[in-house]
Amino acid sequence: MTIKKKLLLQALLLAIIPTLITAVIITYQANSATFAALENKTKSQLTSLRELKKAQIDAYLGTIEQQVLSMTHDVAVKQSAQLLTTAFHETEVLDSTLQSKKAALSAYYQNEFDATFQQKNPGENNSSYSQLNALDDKGLHFQYQYIAQNQFPLGNKNKLNSAGNTPYDIHHEKFHGMYADFLERFGYYDIFVVDAKSGYIVYSVFKEIDYATSLKSGPFANSNLAKTFNKVLNNPVKNYAHLVDFDSYFPSYNQAASFIGAPIFSDNNTVESVLVFQMPIDGINSIMVNNQDWEKVGLGTSGETYLVGADKKLRSESRFLIEDKANYIEALIASKSQPNVQQINANNSALGLQYVNTTGVEQALAGKSGFLTFPDYRNVDVLSAFTPITYGEFTWALMAEMDVEEAFADAAAL
Repeated sequence: MTIKKKLLLQALLLAIIPTLITAVIITYQANSATFAALENKTKSQLTSLRELKKAQIDAYLGTIEQQVLSMTHDVAVKQSAQLLTTAFHETEVLDSTLQSKKAALSAYYQNEFDATFQQKNPGENNSSYSQLNALDDKGLHFQYQYIAQNQFPLGNKNKLNSAGNTPYDIHHEKFHGMYADFLERFGYYDIFVVDAKSGYIVYSVFKEIDYATSLKSGPFANSNLAKTFNKVLNNPVKNYAHLVDFDSYFPSYNQAASFIGAPIFSDNNTVESVLVFQMPIDGINSIMVNNQDWEKVGLGTSGETYLVGADKKLRSESRFLIEDKANYIEALIASKSQPNVQQINANNSALGLQYVNTTGVEQALAGKSGFLTFPDYRNVDVLSAFTPITYGEFTWALMAEMDVEEAFADAAAL
């Protein structure tokens, strides 16, 4: 190579190398700025959505509290509680009929309740035998009348207005429509009237196997429903309602159930009954899944908002279960960290069943709000805005998340 060519090559290199270095630096800075801008945009979007959902859940829970309090002051509700409780206790139960009633109830428990329980809880060998044996004479009589002898099928026992012509049956027929209509209008799972002295559930709309049992001494005295009843009795104050968090509830086939209760006062200002609502799941879930229109609120194809309880289990449904159940179930199985996959699959619901134990959930349950990147319950990296929701004695974690890959897709393409 001649000296002239060498000098020309050196001159070219001296010109090209700084240009390349400058181009690399500018490209890196531009990419970094683009990623940072997209992260800030996603952070702002998710944080705003997180606060919106928090306000909606707070308002929803407040509405439910006002509904149960309003009903306890209603004259017809107070009258119904008094009449049903009195008639319940005054109903005569003949010893000679108990054996046949128990046999009929046993057939119902085994052939209908247990069969449905197994469908919803595959792999579990629980039987309702011990609950049946724990029924006292009152429980046997009223469950026989309104459950075993009820001509309507399982899940439709609420359609029976009266099981006879006793004073209790007459009062039941008079007030049942009022409670059933309220339940249907506002989407509650069930409504109970509980005698404050004995703890007996003297009325319920749907007549599950908790009906006519005592929450003080019966088979469900340690349940969430009993906990609600006892909390109200321990704080007998007007305009006070107590909400108990979701937990598995045997009469509802071990599905997650939450209850809110308030006292019904007599004319002499003593608590004579407790009114309890079994919380609707659909209301909270509809808020969190935005009526299944995630893209409308800017969550794209991978974003979601959801709630997690102190037990690290979902309090609202996963978007991925709703949109693509098959792949969602596969992901849960592959994670090897979800012991309730069979139940989730059988019930088409992850509420109260799926565990979520992520960095964001831990911080939110510890009372912290923030924005971080971490692997979610699918082991996929997400941008997450999290915050606690505290209501009464419990705290939920509220999560607003989007896959990192989708959030940065435009920058990656650039």
